[in-house]
Amino acid sequence: MDFAQEIPRTYYSDYVIQLDGSPLIIGIISLASMFFLFLSEMITRSSFSMIQTLFLVYAFYELQIGGPLIQGMSPQADPALQLARIRWGYVMTALFICMVASAIPAGKLIGKTGRKIPLIAAHLITIPAMLLFVYGNYFTLFMAMPLAGLSMLLGFSSYQSLFADLVSQEYVEK
Repeated sequence: MDFAQEIPRTYYSDYVIQLDGSPLIIGIISLASMFFLFLSEMITRSSFSMIQTLFLVYAFYELQIGGPLIQGMSPQADPALQLARIRWGYVMTALFICMVASAIPAGKLIGKTGRKIPLIAAHLITIPAMLLFVYGNYFTLFMAMPLAGLSMLLGFSSYQSLFADLVSQEYVEK
């Protein structure tokens, strides 16, 4: 069996059973797959974490969700920024309600279609979400942020399912 051509299939638990090779080879392939998944998930999670603050700044100062800013007034006293903070809270509430409401359907989708399709869909959903956010206004944020939340939910759940697939079936039942 040529292991070099089989490396991309290491995400599936049945592949580990098909190897019929030494435990060393199985361990090396599983370790490489785990490391790749770890790096790709850390890149995805850190990018979402880093842009959350930028979302806030962009919504306050570019989209002006609280209204036009008063020049020369301190941010603590500016009524537009005070209103923007309240409105941003509403947007974040919509984001988290969407994530909670779509958690079970997303899990069923991942279980039914596999892990790769929802992972790819998560990255594709991010594109319209960011376009709605950048070119939108306060009301389009209520579409953009739940889409971003669905994207995060699908992506992170798919990554965790892929991690679980790397554990062989004999250890799962224990």
